[in-house]
Parts: sequence; structure tokens; C-alpha cells
Amino acid sequence: MAEEKTRHYLRFKTSNIPGDASQRQGRLTNDFYKYINRLFSNTDYIHVPGLIDSPWNVPAWIVFDINVGARGQDVTEIPLKSWSVQYSDGEP
Repeated sequence: MAEEKTRHYLRFKTSNIPGDASQRQGRLTNDFYKYINRLFSNTDYIHVPGLIDSPWNVPAWIVFDINVGARGQDVTEIPLKSWSVQYSDGEP
């Protein structure tokens, strides 16, 4: 059975992500894929905010397009999901 196409918006405060600022994208990606019980594939795309490594605690979004297919596909009709990311003792 084919997996559904979805776009996920994750809202977070930059300095609330545990670890080094340069590793935030990887941390968010690994934790999100673990949460949705899926491995990253070549049909997925990640849109990373420019301020993800900010030293200040600024609000930001990271977007995951899951199972959308080849680059350049129309994603205007796929379902959207939004998440608020919070960590407690280093765990999401």
C-alpha cells in the first residue's frame, strides 16, 4: 500500500532544541522521523529555516514533505499537519 503524501510543519523555538546549534536540523529530522516511525527516503524533502542555528531563542518552522515524489511536484493539494515541538530533559 502506498504511503500518503503529507506536508508537516514543525514549530519550535530555536534554542529549545537540545545540543549544538549547528546540529538542530539533524536533531529535529531524526526525532521527527523516529516519531512518525519512518525512514527518510528520496521521495521526501525538508525545508529548513534560515534562522535554525540562531543563538537567540527565536520562533521558527521546519517543513517536511513526506512521500511527495520527484522534486518539483505540485504539493498544493496534499494534506497538511502541524506540530509544536517541545523537549523535556533532552527528549521530544
